[in-house]
Amino acid sequence: MKRIFIYCSIFLSGFLLLCGSLSSCASSNLSNTQERVNELTEILEDFDGVDEDILSKKQLEAVKKRKQKVEKQLAKEKKKLEKELQKNGNKQADSKDSKNEQIEEDELSAFPKEFTKDRGIIHLRYKRALGTFGISVYDEENKAYPVLSTGNEFTKSGFYLKAGSKIYKLISNKQVSSEVSNSANGMTIVYTVEGAAKVTVQFEMLTIAETVDADILKITSTVENLGTRNEVFALKGIFDTILGESAKYHFYDDNNQPVKSELVIREPKKVPYITSKNNNTTMQFIISGADISSLQMVALANYSTLEKSTWEPEMLSFRSFDTLMSYNNSAVALIWPEEKLSPEKKTSYTFYMTFATGGSKPSGVAYIKNLDKDLSLKTAGAASANNEVSLITENEIIESDQNSLITENEIEQVSSVVENKSANPNVKFDVNNLSKEQLSPEYIQKLIDRINALEEDSTSINRNEILQLNAELDAILESLRQ
Repeated sequence: MKRIFIYCSIFLSGFLLLCGSLSSCASSNLSNTQERVNELTEILEDFDGVDEDILSKKQLEAVKKRKQKVEKQLAKEKKKLEKELQKNGNKQADSKDSKNEQIEEDELSAFPKEFTKDRGIIHLRYKRALGTFGISVYDEENKAYPVLSTGNEFTKSGFYLKAGSKIYKLISNKQVSSEVSNSANGMTIVYTVEGAAKVTVQFEMLTIAETVDADILKITSTVENLGTRNEVFALKGIFDTILGESAKYHFYDDNNQPVKSELVIREPKKVPYITSKNNNTTMQFIISGADISSLQMVALANYSTLEKSTWEPEMLSFRSFDTLMSYNNSAVALIWPEEKLSPEKKTSYTFYMTFATGGSKPSGVAYIKNLDKDLSLKTAGAASANNEVSLITENEIIESDQNSLITENEIEQVSSVVENKSANPNVKFDVNNLSKEQLSPEYIQKLIDRINALEEDSTSINRNEILQLNAELDAILESLRQ
């Protein structure tokens, strides 16, 4: 009954908002029209998130009637917005020098309060005034279902920065400014805490294959020290989930076992992903594997528990996702370890979210496993290459050292041979006629072996050849000494 009461309250507030929108239709201002479109869109999203099984027949009929009215009004407002955009765009076209400038100006004027980005089944939204973001998923009929709370203009989900002993909620206010930029496969939000840090949050919409719609969201947050001294920073993300609030269980672990009460995960490798789902949509937080950053703590709890001022929430394993002040309201917190940064230095944190609709299974976990394999192969290949280079280098050094030693030994041996042999002073060898081959250790060794062999063979001793070879050795020795 409590859940039905909450849903009915939402519908009533949405209906009153609709009435307010209808009464203000006289205004033709572009920004007002866009604002009404945004408001009506949010109302429809609230309708789409309702679990029809918990409503009575009369309540369901009332909901459908109100939803039809909202859809009709939204269609009218969209047509009106298109005309105003076209009219506004024609006026601006005369004063612009390039097509790119025109597109940028149109975007700013057309979306004064909100930036959106679609790819595959993922729909991203950014509220310019507050610097907040929302995430929705499209089903097969192209209906968008939010996966995070849309209440209070998405302010219930977002990131927190700890700089030293101070904690900042990354939302546009007196201390924090924010801006958004477009990218080929997502969007990037930059939060600036004046004199403390800059936090860049990049949303990349990915897919496991080109033939599959994008259903994976890679979120990378980069913290940069803007201060003048070394400082300790930490980052935390709180996500107010809503899918499990209209289902039997709020979350499931990687073994598809329901999470029935608050849960703390200190070792993400043991629970690499968490699932939140209802009859229409599935969302998973992937917190371990591939290039995912190490987490200090992952917490599943009631939203009111996670949003408190303490950096780490006070968790109770026996406490459910209900509190006296916040009924049936679950959320996920990701907390990364502290890191000391010198001025202008950066550190980054990465995790993934993946989605599916219509009872299908998200592909993000398979994507991470494939990425893990690729990274393992690259690491193994790099290690193998390094070992090979190391072995070659060591062998070359040993060979080089040996060659050097052989040359020195042979020089001494040559000296000894020349001194001990009864060389004929009249037998000479021209130093200028020596080739590079004759100065090599191998050639010198052959000369010495040949001389020794001739001297040991008393039956066929050739004194003239011995003298000639000794003369050649003498010449080589003289050349090496030079």
